[in-house]
Amino acid sequence: MRIQAVLLLCLAITCAFLPVLEAEQLGDKDITMNTGGKQTWPELVGKPYAEAEAVIKRDAPELKVSKVKPGSMMTKDYRLDRVRVFVDNEDKVEKTPSLG
Repeated sequence: MRIQAVLLLCLAITCAFLPVLEAEQLGDKDITMNTGGKQTWPELVGKPYAEAEAVIKRDAPELKVSKVKPGSMMTKDYRLDRVRVFVDNEDKVEKTPSLG
């Protein structure tokens, strides 16, 4: 029982520091300030991926743009330095790209 309590405490402490670690990795950048406050790109739905990537990179060159194809596996982490672009089988944007 005591071991379980210690492990639970360790887990809670680790989870409490994850946001701090992520902020340190970003180097105190305010990503939304660099994108002009823009966090989503709804105007890109239906556009080819290459065009969407170019627009996002123009708006915020420091962001990583990731293409997500139908049925692809991905992590569920939320990252302020990434934009995921969900495409259909024809490589057209099917959901609004957004930070995360």
